[in-house]
Amino acid sequence: MHGLKKIDYDFFFSKLKQKFQFWSSKKLSYAGKLQVISSDVFGMTSYWSHTLLLSKSVVDEITRLSRNFF
Repeated sequence: MHGLKKIDYDFFFSKLKQKFQFWSSKKLSYAGKLQVISSDVFGMTSYWSHTLLLSKSVVDEITRLSRNFF
């Protein structure tokens, strides 16, 4: 059985981008952004990592999106 490719996670990346766009419009402080990442992003990532095996490239993309949020 082969693992999923990075492109197979586009639905997940689009959901993350939507969340970041929504929260970016709220003009949050640094602490507020940390809270969003720790609750929403890590919550989503935790859920999906329990259902699917997330490859290093997927985790790297999640990290990149989170860093760009700041």
